[in-house]
Amino acid sequence: MNVPVYEDIYSSVYLSPTAVKRISGSDRAGKSILSHVGGEILINGSQPEQKSGYFTSKGSPGWWTSGKLSRYDKIPLLNKYETPFKFLWWDRYAEIEERR
Repeated sequence: MNVPVYEDIYSSVYLSPTAVKRISGSDRAGKSILSHVGGEILINGSQPEQKSGYFTSKGSPGWWTSGKLSRYDKIPLLNKYETPFKFLWWDRYAEIEERR
């Protein structure tokens, strides 16, 4: 919400260390367990312009919608306000609406 126009903004999503351990099955898991990262930016529930809202580290945009992956909601993704990093870089990240 309240995203400034013509300014660089940043957003982030976190997996807790416990979640990373649960996904990997190892107590010594790290970022190396991830092979692809991607997401989608929506404005009022719609793509901004012909799929321009996708971003990805590898593969084609929207690779997660190919049908090869199923949705898994048991391990939550956390927004910055739900982490110990809540007070860091407060002016760099886009403002988000807190969950109630």
